[in-house]
Order: sequence, then structure tokens, then C-alpha cells
Amino acid sequence: MKMKCKLCESENVKIHYKGKIRYGQPGNYLINQCIYQCSNCKVQFYSKSKIDYSKNTYRALIQKNSDEKTYYAAQDKEQLDNISVLGLEMLRGKVIGDIGCGAGSFLDLVKGYTKEQIAVEPFKDYQKILSKKGYKVYDYAFNIDAQYKQRIDIVTSFAVIEHVEDPKLFLNDLKRLVTVDGYILISTPNSDDWLINLLQNDYKSFYYRYVHKWYFNKKSIEYIANELNFKKVEFIYKQKYDISNLLMWLKDKMPTGLGKINTLDELNSSYKGILEKQGLANYLYIKLYV
Repeated sequence: MKMKCKLCESENVKIHYKGKIRYGQPGNYLINQCIYQCSNCKVQFYSKSKIDYSKNTYRALIQKNSDEKTYYAAQDKEQLDNISVLGLEMLRGKVIGDIGCGAGSFLDLVKGYTKEQIAVEPFKDYQKILSKKGYKVYDYAFNIDAQYKQRIDIVTSFAVIEHVEDPKLFLNDLKRLVTVDGYILISTPNSDDWLINLLQNDYKSFYYRYVHKWYFNKKSIEYIANELNFKKVEFIYKQKYDISNLLMWLKDKMPTGLGKINTLDELNSSYKGILEKQGLANYLYIKLYV
């Protein structure tokens, strides 16, 4: 049976990669898995991921356990990039909704600036933590349509769209929440990450993951944005891995972390800037204006 694109329904789909993919923590793999790519909308997808995000399944895979401290240790540092793209000056007096917010690292950061914070998170243990902090908590974006339709100034969703069943439906649900002059800010790994072509299968087995159903680049996001009639789309690239990460990959053929070669710290700014300018950075941020 011929594979059909799960995003645009084109039949012009081919196997982009076949091999092992990451299953949870680096070093754990599933073998003989297929990542498909659509020649029409340029999205890549994995068809076998099945996770119930309301339970502990996902957190157990990616961070060993789901306790609050483990979450903050992993996610607090990620907020520096998120806020650098968004800008604190944009938040004063705004209503903000964070979709897939986990235990609330981003909302904790912007709470003092924003007028109202809406937390959307399916994992029930994190819902309890968010409620204790005083946030208005919901499990899924479509469940807050009636109350917040066109009432949220800025909707954020960091590293979530690659997990959802239907990205087009997901963004359409978010679009209904945004005020006339508002926008959506999402982030996702960039499938044009230059290390994919440079390091080939050594890096692909790390990049492609069981927990990710989708892999996007500028073209595939533009396809969705056009389908949903967003007024304007802006793309911002962020290189989160430093130059020492590249060199250690070349040496060890595996992820070893950041900051391993401190003598090259002065090159990081230039290295990251070049990749971001050329759209080859490992992370992609997208602002979608309604």
C-alpha cells in the first residue's frame, strides 16, 4: 500500500531515512524505522509514534521521571531562547496562553509582566502544579475555545507541534484563540539542521525520535500557514548547539553535550550567527499573525 502524506494527502511520498531512531534518552534506539518525506509540502513524518500525553509515558521516555525538579532542571535553561525571540517588552499587560506548558517554566518567567496567564497541559501531574501556582489550567487548546475565543494576545507553544496528531488542526485551534492584532509563536526542531547532511546517519539516529511525529522546515510551515490563511509568517532561526558540540560529534559520532572545548568559546557567536542567517540552525521559531 502506497504511503500518503498525513499533512497534505499527497501520494508523492518517499522514504527519507531508514535506520535506527532515538527512543527516549540518547543511547536508546529503535531499529529499522522509516521517516517519510512529502515532495509536495516538504514535511517529514514518522507514522508509529503512539503516546498518551495525559499520562507519565512521555516524561518517562525523555527525562527518566516526571518530578517537578527534574522538569525545571531540563526546561528552565530553554526559556532564555524562548524569551529572546519573544521579547519581554512585548508582554506588559498582555493575556498570554502557553500550549503544552509542562510544569510552567515559561509562564513562571513572564508572570510578572503579563496581565493573565492560561496554562494548557495534558499531563495531569503537571496540571496540579500549575493550579497551585494560580494559573488557569486546561488540558487541550480546543477545550478553551468557548471562553477565550479571540481573547488571547499571544499564544505560545514551544516544541509541541512535532508531537501532535494533526498540525494543521492544532494551529487552527490556536488561531481561534488569538485577538485580531495578536499572534502565535511556536518552535520546533529544524529539519534543515545542517548537521543532518554533514554527519548523515550518525546524527540522523539522534535527530529522529520516537516521540516526534513530524519534522518541519520553512517550506512545510509555509504550506500550513497558507492553508490556514495566516496574514503573515516570520521565521527566526536559533542555533542551540555550540561549536564544541560539532567537533565532539565529528570525533565521537555521538552527543556529548555543550561547552566541552572552552578554548573555542569566542567562535560560538560567529558560528551560530552564520547558521541562523542561512536557515541551517537546529531550531526554528515561527510567528504566525492572524
